[in-house]
Order: sequence, then C-alpha cells, then structure tokens
Amino acid sequence: MKKILFISLAIMLISGIILSGCSGKTTTPAKTTTPVATTTPVKTTTPVATTTPTSAVKKGGTLIMMGSWSPTSMPGWPGDTTNSQRSWAFWIVFEGLVKIDANGQPMPWLATEWKFGAQNAYIDFSLRKDVKFTDGTNFTAESVVTHVNQLFTDKDMAVKYWDRIEKTGDYSVRIYITKFRNDFWTNQVGAWTMLFTSDTQLKEKGLDYVKAHPVGTGPFILQSFEKDVALKFVKNPNYWQTGKPYLDGITLNIVKETLTEQAQLATKESDVMCMMSDGKVLKDEADKGMVIKNVVNQSWYLQFDTANEGAPTNDPKVRMAIEYALNKEEMADVLGMGYMFPANQLAGPDASNIAFNPNLGTRGYDVAKAKQLLKEAGYENGFTLNLIADIANSTIQGTAVMTQNYLKAVGITVTIEVVDNAKMWNYLRTGWHGGFVICFGMYSDLATLLSNTFPPWNTINPSILFPEDFVNKVNAAMVELDQTKFKALNYELSQWLWDNAYFIPTSAFGNAYVYQPYVKGSDYLKFYEWPIWSPENCWLDR
Repeated sequence: MKKILFISLAIMLISGIILSGCSGKTTTPAKTTTPVATTTPVKTTTPVATTTPTSAVKKGGTLIMMGSWSPTSMPGWPGDTTNSQRSWAFWIVFEGLVKIDANGQPMPWLATEWKFGAQNAYIDFSLRKDVKFTDGTNFTAESVVTHVNQLFTDKDMAVKYWDRIEKTGDYSVRIYITKFRNDFWTNQVGAWTMLFTSDTQLKEKGLDYVKAHPVGTGPFILQSFEKDVALKFVKNPNYWQTGKPYLDGITLNIVKETLTEQAQLATKESDVMCMMSDGKVLKDEADKGMVIKNVVNQSWYLQFDTANEGAPTNDPKVRMAIEYALNKEEMADVLGMGYMFPANQLAGPDASNIAFNPNLGTRGYDVAKAKQLLKEAGYENGFTLNLIADIANSTIQGTAVMTQNYLKAVGITVTIEVVDNAKMWNYLRTGWHGGFVICFGMYSDLATLLSNTFPPWNTINPSILFPEDFVNKVNAAMVELDQTKFKALNYELSQWLWDNAYFIPTSAFGNAYVYQPYVKGSDYLKFYEWPIWSPENCWLDR
C-alpha cells in the first residue's frame, strides 16, 4: 500500500511545475580538480567545440528553449550575485577568459595563453586582439582590469584570494595571487562573475546602467527581457569567430508548467527543455524519441540548521535516525524512474570524479534503529521539523513528502514549507530554521563544493556551522597541489560528513537537457558547469 501511495503521489507532483534541480553550479562530472600551474604558455587558435564539418551546418533559424525560472531583473552585469538566474545569458551574451572543460581544466577563449610566475604568485594572460563588444568597443586589457577591479569593489568571491590586477600591455594582464588554491580555474578565473561586459559603459555610465544594458562579446545580443516570460537573443553580426553563430537567434521562454513544456516539445513549438530533474519526464520524453543529456553526478540531500543552538538536528544521533528512517531505494525508484539511485554522499556514483568516495558505508532503511537512536538522543516522543521545499521542482516536493511520511513512522512530525525560487534564495542568504531539501551543483571535488557553498568560506547558508577541525581539513585540502594527497583529503572530508550524518543524501541524480534530435552542436553538459555550452556552434538540422 505504501508503494502505491507514493507512486500516486509522485505522479501528481510530477504534473506540477519544475525548476532546475540545483541551486548552484555544475551538472558535468570532472575527472580531476588539481590545476597544475604551468610554466609554459598555453596557446590556441580560434577554439572549436564541435567536430561537425562547416559544410554540413545549416545556418539560420531560432532555437527555442524552455526554462522554469527567470532572472529577477535584466541580466546585464555578470557579477550581480543578487540575480542568480542571470546565468541564462552566460556564453550567449557574455564570455570569459577561459572555458572550463569537463575535467575542470581551462580552455583558451578570450585569453589565448597564460603563464604562472614562481610559486604561483601571479599569472600572466595574453588576450585576443580581434574581439569587440556589441557596442562596437574593443575588448582589451583595460576591459579585464576594469571588470576585475569592480569585482574587488564588490568583494566578489572570485577575487577573494587575489591581491590586484594590472595591465602589462594593451592585450595582456597580470593577476597577483595572495593564496593559490585548487579552485583557481573553476571558481576564480572560470567563475560566473568573470565574464566580461563593456568597460567603456562601466566607466562612463556606471554599474547601475550596465546592470540594465547587457553588452558582451558573445555570439548573441540580448534583444528583450520580460521577467517570468522570455529572454530573446539575436545574432551578433560582428562576432569574433568568423562565420558564427549559425543561428539567427535564441529564445528562452519561461514555462513553469512541466506539462506545457512537454506539449510544446511534442508539437515542435519548442526545441529544448532545460535543466530537468524529473525522472518520469525524462523517461516519457526518451520514449518519444527526444535526446536526453543526463549525468548522474550529484545528490538531493537534507541539510539542517546546525548553527541554531538547541535545534534537535544538531545531535548526530538525530540526523542518523532520520537517515535510517528513509527508504532511499523506494525514493529513487518512485521519483527517478531509472534516472535516480540511492545516495550515501553529496557526489553521484561516478568513479572518475574524486568527489565520490567509493569507500563510504551506507545506512539502510531501518525503522527500529531510527527509533532507538531517537530514544538515546532524548527524543523518544519525537519532535516537529520544518522542511523547506522549492515549489517549482516536483522532485524536491516528492522528496519532501516522502520524507514526511517516513519520519512520521518514527515519531517526527514534518511540516513542509513550500517556497518559490526568490524565497528559497532569501533563506539561503539570511538563514532558516529546520531543514532544507536541496542540491548544490557538484564540483569536481568535495573541498571546492564546501568552500564555495557554506560558511565560513561563503556567505550563503548561514544556518550551517561546521566545527573548527573540519574547517581546517577543508582549508588544507584547498591548498594541497599533490593530486594523490588531495584525493585522500577529499576522502577524509566525505568520511567525516558520513560519520556525523552531517548531510543526509537521498537520491543521486543529474540535471538533464531534453531536446529535439535536430538540435546539433549545442554541447549541453559537455563542460564543467551547466551554464557553459556552445551557442555559437549550435544549429538546427531541419
């Protein structure tokens, strides 16, 4: 009866609206994370991200994409961290010095080569000389310096471990590094905020103007934006890669109803469903012949307000009891439809990713064990737990409801607080009480995920408090350049999290793109994080 109940429940939830599965970054697994500081320049010519012969490409047309969440305002400044969904304009309008490949390593882009100084005290970048912003001004060293100095002013996380930047020529810059860390490429140079806008506009008209007037070097120009409706991009006729982009335009329609998205895909009114994490939808669309790009490299998990004194979930025994009370096999089966798996850690089961520790144990479904641990912790009669869930994601809602049912069986009363995307991020920035069903996109190593997502390294998730010895372990990992030692330190971190049931993973999954077979060259989920793709190489074979 329980199985039938949960399946019916999941079907009802799946018919609702859905959002991107993660609150943070990547959906692409990485095989290594330790950037090796080279003493020789890395060179390239115009980057090519696809092997499709140019003669086979069909030019023209507009790619219609669908997403369930919208920027809160015009995505004009890549450094606007209050506008989380500005990322829809990344690599369409704005580009960076490098693209980060699936292994977490840099590919030349607006920078053609780079060279580290002794002891990684600085890095020199050489820039392309043939790039213009869409306002007609040139991309130069001044563009990079102006942008980075604004990030310094904003105290952006990308420049936290940099001392200063200076021009060394009209098309070369030097960045001085105060502390070289393993996230130099992925979380600093390749960060979301290190994509460039016109320095002329920033200097002459100011940051507020720039936020409302997107100007980048990318293959498309943002023609119009209507919050919660659509972003429309048109071809940049002066794009620096000759002959590109192939498309005339890209439209991202904000569609909050999953059934509407599926209907539009079926009638070819739309070409792509972005960032799906709903197993039933993925299975249904695969059965219809759609292309599914999906990588299982991360997990939904429960996180608790460990910084709030007196919270029941501050006790490791209580957290372990909650984990034993969850039937993860059933959760993955009901919600995943073959696209999810029971999880015991934040990373998904990808053996090539050092964030995944194959040596961890598991806590199987054991109601008696859960009740015993609650009794030992002094909560034999249970307690009430507020659980926050995103209204726009049916998998999150399904996870919350199934958790509610499982915990009821051990005496814990769960109240589900359903929030929209804006409220969710407000909680993540200001704090909350109780628990969260969440996922932050998995980086290529656990240390980087932790230092990018939680205090004391970041300002989000202020309700989570790690003990000092764990913080020290993360800090040690972030500066360890020996790959073998770095991997061992990451395993220590995941072991500590498991030993203390600090987070409770439920189902391993990967966000997915669902698209028509005639969509070519997009490179969805080919790179380190989901906003990185190849709009300049995308074309429609129809």
